[in-house]
Amino acid sequence: MAFIEFEEPAILELRRITRQGAYLFGPKTANRLIDDVGKLGKRLEKYPKSGFPETLLEGKEHKYRSCTIRKRFKMVYFYDESADIVHVMDFWDMRMSPARLINRMK
Repeated sequence: MAFIEFEEPAILELRRITRQGAYLFGPKTANRLIDDVGKLGKRLEKYPKSGFPETLLEGKEHKYRSCTIRKRFKMVYFYDESADIVHVMDFWDMRMSPARLINRMK
């Protein structure tokens, strides 16, 4: 079973997204998003390669994968097989420019 590690940029972005969601749509919506992230984390513990390869990040140092959350966000991660760790790198609002995601993964 893989260990899930949330990197600092992902934690900061998730906080920003949930604060914004709570402000705009209420705390229940923000809590649902957090619950979805938790469920996705549980799935990745068992099946770390279950996300789709992130084509926007091909050619980078790691083989990035992503999973969609609530049809609006992607959780971007890579799996380190040798250490059996899933590194969650970012949460990306899919309404943003794809170039912005590429720049954030430098």
